[in-house]
Amino acid sequence: IPASGCTSSAKLVAESERGGMVSYAYFNDQDILSSQSRRDALRLLEAKCPGGYLVTREGEIPRISRVVDQVWKGQISSDGQVSREKQWGMQFSCK
Repeated sequence: IPASGCTSSAKLVAESERGGMVSYAYFNDQDILSSQSRRDALRLLEAKCPGGYLVTREGEIPRISRVVDQVWKGQISSDGQVSREKQWGMQFSCK
């Protein structure tokens, strides 16, 4: 259970019987492999695949660009500001 005020940014964004994709937020490239969010994402993989899993592909998930958001007059971002937060995705298959 996360500490009060802290929530995990890891989530299962696609799921099938034999795998899926999990994503998590990060801010700096140095955080990709060492963040708490990645550890949370790996826990999701372990829960989905108790017999083990194989990460078949991973990388940054493209986000909306500031230019596109300006054209839409802030309708895409929550407050008209594009977040510095980035999303990392891990596609996986269960063994």
